[in-house]
Amino acid sequence: MTTPQGSREDWSRRLAPLRLDAEPLDEQLARRRGAFAALAAVTTAMAAAFLALFAAFGRWDVGLITALAFWLPIVGLARRDLSRLTRAVAEYARVAGR
Repeated sequence: MTTPQGSREDWSRRLAPLRLDAEPLDEQLARRRGAFAALAAVTTAMAAAFLALFAAFGRWDVGLITALAFWLPIVGLARRDLSRLTRAVAEYARVAGR
């Protein structure tokens, strides 16, 4: 399928972890959202444990810095990737007329 803004290979590259030939893109994206929610929940729990551990010894400031240094890159990069995929799927749906 060739779209007005590029070929199927171009869209496969832009939608990198999602597959055009598999199940609908919305279902694949919904699974990714669920995985992101689980990743964020586990990472947040671990960051809270770091904060609680350091706070128990009177150094909540060090705990906060440690928790943020652990939490921000993991959740931030995962959220950025999910946002990029969401925008790419919306663009594909708009261009493909779906």
